[in-house]
Amino acid sequence: MWWHPRRRQFRSVMTFGTAGKAFPASVFKRAQTHLFELYGSIPVAVQRSFADLDHDMSGGSDYLFVLDGLITKTAAEVWATDRILSSKLAVLTTMHHARALYETHALANWVLRDVRPRSLRVLKSLLVERERFENTAARSIGKLPSDIASGGRKLLEDDTVKRLPSVHDMIGDHQDLAFDEAIFWKYASAHIHPGYIGNAAVDARSERVMMEQIIGAVVRHAAGVYNCFVRTYELELGDSSGALSEATRYATY
Repeated sequence: MWWHPRRRQFRSVMTFGTAGKAFPASVFKRAQTHLFELYGSIPVAVQRSFADLDHDMSGGSDYLFVLDGLITKTAAEVWATDRILSSKLAVLTTMHHARALYETHALANWVLRDVRPRSLRVLKSLLVERERFENTAARSIGKLPSDIASGGRKLLEDDTVKRLPSVHDMIGDHQDLAFDEAIFWKYASAHIHPGYIGNAAVDARSERVMMEQIIGAVVRHAAGVYNCFVRTYELELGDSSGALSEATRYATY
């Protein structure tokens, strides 16, 4: 048959870092030390220090939930990455978490430069997606009780509040985000998929280097999110300050 492996015109040697081709634990041991801090003590310190500030809530506190959500999302993505490594699952799948952290870093970098109006744009974009889901679901399972409150409806109808800009436009002059855009956002994991790059072959060394770069990006962009908060609000992290500095140095180009 034409589809038999021996008759195929290409061969992929990608292992996704599993089974007999799994990397030695030492490869990621140093990174995991930072991952543990990036989903443990550091986000807790950032959240507590941020919560202790005297925030202006005269116009509502929704923007605080947006910002706290960025911290929580970052910790969750790092935790998921650590679980993959600790469970000896397919390391290449951490690409999705690296990409999510890249997007969160870009969003934090952008929204913290003008918090109030930009937080509204975050909320509006989320509400638009929710409304689309409800409308789409109604086509198949019938009309659902809406999860959008009256205040959300007003925001959806407010033409003065725009939706989020593209991730590319959020980057601005941030060097790390600009450098990583092609690999961790623009083309995501396409460049390491044999069928996409055309030659349909990935050697073991290239695969290993790619996975090391992915884990490095997880550390880099998680630390990047927390550093955005530390710089913007001059947060004091206590003992976790050193751990964040070490993680930042580890993943610096």
